[in-house]
Formats: sequence, C-alpha cells, structure tokens
Amino acid sequence: MLKLENITISINNNTILKPFSTHLEKGDFVVIIGHNGSGKSTLLNSISGKIKTTNGKILLKSIPIQSLNKRERSKLISSLDQNPEKNCVPSLTVKENIALALLKEKKASLKNGLSIIKNSKVVKQINELFNDENILDKKMSELSGGQRQLIAFLMATAILPKILILDEPTAALDPKSSIKMAKLIDESTQKHKHITLMVTHDIQKAKQFGNKLWIVKNGRIKQISKKEKTFSHEEIQHMLN
Repeated sequence: MLKLENITISINNNTILKPFSTHLEKGDFVVIIGHNGSGKSTLLNSISGKIKTTNGKILLKSIPIQSLNKRERSKLISSLDQNPEKNCVPSLTVKENIALALLKEKKASLKNGLSIIKNSKVVKQINELFNDENILDKKMSELSGGQRQLIAFLMATAILPKILILDEPTAALDPKSSIKMAKLIDESTQKHKHITLMVTHDIQKAKQFGNKLWIVKNGRIKQISKKEKTFSHEEIQHMLN
C-alpha cells in the first residue's frame, strides 16, 4: 500500500538519508529509532509530504504523495507531533478543536463542525478517558500537556487515516499519560489496521510496539521484521552505537 522507491533526502547539500526503498502493507506498525539528528523526523516529514525528497518516489496506492496538496494529503495521513502545542489550537475549547478535526476533509465553517460532534466517537472516547464532565468546554490551554496530547491523538484518528505518523508521541508525557497513550496507539492500530510509523527514543517502546523496526544510523535505515526475532534492550542499543 505504501511504497518508498529509492528515496534520498539532502538539505543544504547535506545528505540526510541515503537511497532507501521499502513496501508497507495495511496494518504494518513501524517503530523508528535512532540518535538525535539521525534523520528520523525528516523521514516522517517526507512520508507525510511536508518536505520533498531529493530523489525517488513515495507512493500510497500508486498515488505520489508529494503531488497532492495539503487538503488532499489530510484525507489520507494524520500526524501527531511530540509537542502538544502543535497538535491543537490552544485558544479554542476542546469541543472546537474536535470540530476542526472532523472538518479536515471538508470545506465548512467551525459552526457546522460544532453541529456534528455531538454523536462523534471522539466525544465518547474523551468522556471515557477523563473523569471531567466539563472538559469539552475547557480551552486546550487550560489542560495539562498529557491531556492535550491524548485528546490530539483521538482527533488525529477521528477520521481514520490510511497512514498515522507519530513523532515521539509520549516524549513530553508523565508516566500515567504515557501508559494511556500507549494503549490508545495499540488499540487503534490493532482495530483499524492503518499503517503506523512511530519515532521513539525509548528502547523499551521499540521492543514493545510494532511488527517492524527501523534503525536510522549514518544516513541509512536498517529494516528488521519483528516476526523473525525478539530483540533485547542490549541488542538494540548495540545496533544504534
């Protein structure tokens, strides 16, 4: 479903990613790990279409992702940044942010969006996740970073994407919120079978999640199928160094 055909990425004559090809199917969950500056986030941004590859093609069901405009890509790809501030509009309420998430495929007003959220699954999920009957009417800026990130994940999957891109989604979270986020990610991938690509620095999460592991090092990506072997913490650390 998702093909990367001999892609390379260079920025300011600096090679970030050397030629790389792969093919991912529906339900694949790739965990990407590597040191700071290795190009993990750059790789995600190329797959999401935010930056262009220097060479090669990225195809989703034979459609070149980078030929699509932002609105067209939003129908296929959802992303979650590690910074909760970037995943919402802090000055708007939770309810208004949900409305915007539900409108991403449509040209419509926020008012119209508010009229359709009452029976949305996101509202039900939020009510189940938080013990706060007034949370929908609170501004995002009033919530903790963990609360914002959890809600942002539910918004990112409100309209089911073909590809879900997660850039260190638990990096800024407290332990309790991190556990809740891990559960949401796992349940969504298992149930909906979207392709998931998640960057993490946490070797434990690299062991815990996904059926594929990509290790980014010196501009190259080593692909490992987790079906072949269960890797120890020490083995993953050794491959990184």
